Formats: sequence, structure tokens, C-alpha cells
Amino acid sequence: MVFAGSAQQCTDCHADRHEGQFQTTEPRLHCGDCHKDSVSFKIARFDHTKTRFALDGRHQEVACARCHPDRVGPQGKATPFYRVGRMACEDCHKNPHNPTPRSAP
Repeated sequence: MVFAGSAQQCTDCHADRHEGQFQTTEPRLHCGDCHKDSVSFKIARFDHTKTRFALDGRHQEVACARCHPDRVGPQGKATPFYRVGRMACEDCHKNPHNPTPRSAP
């Protein structure tokens, strides 16, 4: 068998199911960084504590799709949106310390 000149990257042969999310934003990841099982390509268990947004408190109870909804990417396919870019509380929650001003009587 001759392997010289063969494809080197997963995406050389396989479609990027994540629509480029992990190649266009930091930290850039390779397929094998998450998909370590090269036979089934499944992720055994995702550990959110290894991300910039560890799930703690009530966030542990939120369904994944609530923060990671499917979106249509540049290739026209719907895929879960993992790199949401929202990190501050006020990105998702109303500020309880700054209530809406009351109407004048």
C-alpha cells in the first residue's frame, strides 16, 4: 500500500458537521480533540468543566439545546451552535439589581 500523498486532515474526506465553528474561532480544535474514538466517532461524555463556561448551580439543569440551538451554518446545514460567545450573566438574564423604572403616577 502507498500512503504518500494521501489526505491528512479529517475534513479532506469528511464534511465538517460543525460548519467551521472550531476552525474559525479560538481555541481552534481538531476533530480528534473531542472525537477520540476513531471507530464510532462518538463523544463518550462531554466535560463542560474543561470549557470557559463550567456548568454550576442551576446551569446544570438547563437542557443543552437551550444554549446550543441548531443554526444554519455557511454550508447551509443545521448544526448545534457550540461557540455561542455569551459569557456574561446579562447575556441571558435580566439584571435583578437594575429593575425597570416605574412609570410616573
